[in-house]
Amino acid sequence: MARFVSVLTVLLIAAIFQGQAYSQDLRAKTEDGRPVILKNDGTWKFVDAKPAPGPAGAYRKSESAKSVYNVKGGKISFYFDPKKWKQEKSDEPNKARFEFREGDVYGMMIVERMSIPISTLREIALKNAKEAAPDVKIVNEENRTVNGVNILCLQMDATIEGIKFTYYGYYYSGKSGSIQLLTYTSQNLFKESLPEMTEFLNGLEVKESE
Repeated sequence: MARFVSVLTVLLIAAIFQGQAYSQDLRAKTEDGRPVILKNDGTWKFVDAKPAPGPAGAYRKSESAKSVYNVKGGKISFYFDPKKWKQEKSDEPNKARFEFREGDVYGMMIVERMSIPISTLREIALKNAKEAAPDVKIVNEENRTVNGVNILCLQMDATIEGIKFTYYGYYYSGKSGSIQLLTYTSQNLFKESLPEMTEFLNGLEVKESE
């Protein structure tokens, strides 16, 4: 069941149909234009919601991910394969950048101390993307369990300076802080790069505090 419709939208939907008996599923839209189906039992779901692409089964870090980037005293760790990825220099203490050694695929990790509701983190990510690419759209999203922790996975398409990009990333928020771990490449290279991008993302480990 999808979880990321705003409370206001749900209340508006409820007000419209309160007291009405209906025998068929009804359709409506969220505030950001995403279609949802309102079911007879009071539940709802996104129309044609598709899971973000990735391997079947559990999402775990690769055995070849030998290099580690630690944050917050090791509460947040990111493992990557140094034979495939290299870490770039960054002047920002909360941001790490990576580049695929074969070229044209990039990664970035942003860590914030503040714990943010995951639905809010999703909207922040979308808003930030729109500042760089007004035509950005979420084409896939799903909840995943990555190395034992619940993660939101988003795939977004956008055009920047005439180049069509795909952003594919993991989003987490909890007592350890908020994390955006992203990969991106041009849309024409995304399909062939997807296995390496997914393996890269699966290197994220979070030690959730009690």
